[in-house]
Amino acid sequence: MTTADPTVTDGAPGAAAGGSGPPGAADHPGPVARPRVAAAKARSLSGVARGVTRGLSGATRNRRPAPVPAHRVRRVVRKVDTWTVLRFSVLFYLCFLVVLVVAGCLLWAVASSAGIIHNIESFIKDLFALDSFHFNPLNILEGTVLGGLVLVLFGTGLNVLAAVIYNLISDVVGGIEVMVLEEDVTAPPRRPVV
Repeated sequence: MTTADPTVTDGAPGAAAGGSGPPGAADHPGPVARPRVAAAKARSLSGVARGVTRGLSGATRNRRPAPVPAHRVRRVVRKVDTWTVLRFSVLFYLCFLVVLVVAGCLLWAVASSAGIIHNIESFIKDLFALDSFHFNPLNILEGTVLGGLVLVLFGTGLNVLAAVIYNLISDVVGGIEVMVLEEDVTAPPRRPVV
């Protein structure tokens, strides 16, 4: 006794039953299913292709570029330009001041909405036995900005003074030696080893 695979059909649904299907079934054949063997072969081939692709990507990932030839060079910092130090210091300290002011405003808003400012005002009023005590946010912001600008000028002056003192000392002792690596970009690139 042989049994037919139900997934493989060659013609109409009624053809295997000896023509006992509905009338007109022979004129309209049913769908033909793919054999299981062809599907298994397709799965195995796709697995092999994935393995080959994975192996190629691993080989590409593990390949390192050829090192660029470089040599050590000693450099001496003999002079620092005071005008450059002045510009850099002013911009650096101004950016720092802007960050502090913005962060302070955000923290003030969060503390005010959470009621922390009111608690601090009540504590100070009770501590010093005052009739009333309230912070004025605009006065605090104005004082912070003015104090920050004074600190910007002070820090910039200190940096310029340090640059002038360094230039005077480097005239006596010869400056600071720095060891750097210089890459030879004019050398022809090496062929990669495959």
